[in-house]
Amino acid sequence: GEYVDLISQAGMMGIAFCNTGGPIVAPFGGVKRVLGTNPYAWSLPGADNYNYVLDFSTAVVAAGKIILAGMSGESIEPGSLIDKNGQPTTNAADLADGGSLLAFGGHKGSGLSVLIDLAAGILSGNMPAAISDSGFGNGTIFMAVDISRYATPELFRSVASKFEAIMHNAGKPYSVLMPGEFEYKTKLDREVAGISVSSGVRENILEIAEKYGVDPLNLREISRK
Repeated sequence: GEYVDLISQAGMMGIAFCNTGGPIVAPFGGVKRVLGTNPYAWSLPGADNYNYVLDFSTAVVAAGKIILAGMSGESIEPGSLIDKNGQPTTNAADLADGGSLLAFGGHKGSGLSVLIDLAAGILSGNMPAAISDSGFGNGTIFMAVDISRYATPELFRSVASKFEAIMHNAGKPYSVLMPGEFEYKTKLDREVAGISVSSGVRENILEIAEKYGVDPLNLREISRK
């Protein structure tokens, strides 16, 4: 997401997709790890202070969030994970015990992930996750489209501004956001208030800091909603 955002900061449309090394996602209808989380990102220049950015894993949830849930002792949303026997589970620890993530949207997300694995894997030389010997390396494809070849920047931003207003008026105040808007507002908030972490993550950071003799920074325990 950060890289396609940089492309849009230059007034262009950015597209990126990545086949991740190390299979961890079961394909639609399957129970074995075949696919990576294979994220996809797309960005457009925004009308105001932020660009419109989509950045998502083709799995129901990113593997990192499952790991964080495990550290915090929290359950995960049903439909995100199956255990090593192919049974649905909400226990985050099952991922480390041979379980598999599921693709979002059933066959749609699974199909998108397959094409990303093939395109990004083969064209980058990284190869698809299920047959790669590169370990956990990532193969990434970037594309930048010069919008000015199709529409003036002024026209693009004018239409984007009108469309953004229509989106914001489609529901209750602050209930409908543009892609990237939540992340932009979160960034502004964290620059002032800092980054909140759960007690489990906090303890993990403190343990690592102690192990390597590193200053653990100014961490305070919070309650996670």
